[in-house]
Amino acid sequence: MSIANRLAAWALILLLPLVGCSYFSSDTGQVDSKLASLSDVPLPRGYDIDHNSTIIFGEGDRWSGKLVYGINSSADDMFAFLRREMPSRGWTELSVLRAATSVLTFRRADRVATIQVSSGRVYGSTVEMVVAPATQPGAEGGAGMPSSGTPADAPANRRPDGLPPASQTPDRGVTVQPVR
Repeated sequence: MSIANRLAAWALILLLPLVGCSYFSSDTGQVDSKLASLSDVPLPRGYDIDHNSTIIFGEGDRWSGKLVYGINSSADDMFAFLRREMPSRGWTELSVLRAATSVLTFRRADRVATIQVSSGRVYGSTVEMVVAPATQPGAEGGAGMPSSGTPADAPANRRPDGLPPASQTPDRGVTVQPVR
């Protein structure tokens, strides 16, 4: 086998993985088009979407899902950016926790956004934003389910020992004793 043939064979071997990557990543275009339609969350210039961790249902200002991206800005800068820009998009800040991984929680109409900002390994930061329908206080069905009446923890429904009435306590063969 001549040197030219060997070089051609090696070039082909080295290029096949690159061709395969572009062929199998067709869903990234779908995620990118959905990102372009998100109108209610701020996305900084220069962000790099994590296509493996991002999942978006819906579009515009009615989407739900998980948006994960990296950015060449510090975690402190991203924390300040999100804290400043989320309210400008109609979100109300509910809570903030500053730590190695900072957590911000916002509410907008009937949706809640929980955002984690952490430092990157070398430089930059990672932002993980989860947006979902808000549950109603006392909702038993989960996210977005309407409340089924008076919450079980309402004072009028409490026994003197602080536990819910027996009719609201599921019988799972477990005895509950109040801690005194």
